[in-house]
Amino acid sequence: MGAKDPFAARDVQSRRGGPVKTPLSRELIVGTALELLKRDGVEGMGLRKVAAALDTGAASLYAYVDDSNALQALVLDRALGRSTSVGPRAGGERTCARSSALT
Repeated sequence: MGAKDPFAARDVQSRRGGPVKTPLSRELIVGTALELLKRDGVEGMGLRKVAAALDTGAASLYAYVDDSNALQALVLDRALGRSTSVGPRAGGERTCARSSALT
């Protein structure tokens, strides 16, 4: 009897017979929320809408984020972390932050 290779990819099957979903992570949730924000504005990144985009229930997201305020803070942190601006743009800091977040 041969030993199993612990590093070999496993053939995972869903218990419900459908395709296996991508595992959730905070990174995936925040990235999805940021994409929804870009597409639909602030109203588009509620927990239920993010969950629907990830094909899961909103309750599943609470293992990764405390609430919608925490999700918004994480999205803002991600967006500002991508900002490459060294000074305010014409229109002030809000315009600069919004523009950077949506690019």
